Order: sequence, then structure tokens, then C-alpha cells
Amino acid sequence: MVPCSLHLTFLKVLVLSANSFLGEIPMSLGHLHHLQMLDLNNNTLQGKIPALANCSKLTRLSMAWNQLTGEIPVDLPSRLEALQLGANNLTGTVPVSLGNITTLKRFSFAVNNIEGSIPAEVANLQGLQVLYVDLNKMLGPFPQPILNLSNLVFLSIASNNFSGVIPSSVGTSLPNLQQFGIGRNLFQEHVPSSLTNAS
Repeated sequence: MVPCSLHLTFLKVLVLSANSFLGEIPMSLGHLHHLQMLDLNNNTLQGKIPALANCSKLTRLSMAWNQLTGEIPVDLPSRLEALQLGANNLTGTVPVSLGNITTLKRFSFAVNNIEGSIPAEVANLQGLQVLYVDLNKMLGPFPQPILNLSNLVFLSIASNNFSGVIPSSVGTSLPNLQQFGIGRNLFQEHVPSSLTNAS
């Protein structure tokens, strides 16, 4: 279990990554109202992601490479700039409420068991630069909300069950792309010539 004390009420940065912590993440972390960064990457943590909505100053939340289960919380802190949940055992779908975190610049939930598709509300994340959703169980056509994220630099939706055609406007809509991963899906027909516009 990750150690936590309610007496650390003014704690701003908590980095416990790359250890061998076991058990569930303490719910008491949600009482650290001044917390700005929480890094629990690379442990063996289990259970659900605790409620952190009261950590209203949190901008960076990293819980990748653990054994967390359950769904992506619907009540995440509203000032998040980076949210890393990759390489866990998360299930369910991407919550619609994610579209309310308009400060988000980096979002990764790769290597989980997330289903469904990208909700339309993700189009509100105009500052998003990095989106990794690869190695999940997502399906449906190419996620149209992504085409509204013109500041995307790194995008990977590889190793899912997306199908149909890649939109002809993808390169025009996403001109800042430096990495575009769509391998191991079920896309058909042509590679859009507009990709040459991603200069």
C-alpha cells in the first residue's frame, strides 16, 4: 500500500514511481488539496483509481504501468494538463466528462481494455498535443472528434478494432502531426493524400 498522511496537507509534489508498492491507492490522497503533481508510475498497485476531484490544483497525474482496474473516473481534476493511465487493466469507455478538462495537453490510456470509441466531447480539448489510445478494444469508424484537435503532435490509435476508411481530411485537419499510428486496425481503401499537408 502507498503510504499517505493526512498531515501533509500542503504537499504539492508526490513522486513514488519505480518502486514495488503493492495494494490499493489510499483514498486519503484525495484530501491533498494543494497537490499539483502525483506520479505513481511503475509499481504493482491494484484496485480502482481513487476520487481525486478535490485535488483541484492537480495538473499532472501519472499512474501508468500498474495493475489498476475499474474505469477511467468521470470526476477527474479540472486543471489536468497530463493524464497517463497506460499499461493497466482498466475497462469501460472513455468518459464524456473528459471533454471538460480543457487544459489537457497529454492523454494516454494505451495498453488497457477500454472499449467503445472516442466521445464527441473530446473535440473540446483544443490544446491536446499527445493522444495515445493504442492496444485497447476500441471499435467503430475513425474517431471524428480527433479531427478537431489541430494541435495534435503525437497520435496513435493502433492495435484496436477501428474500421472503415481514414478521413480524406486527416492531414489538413491535423497539420502539426509528427507521429501518426494506425497500424493493426481494420481500415480499408486508400491512404489519404492529405497526409502530405502534415508538414
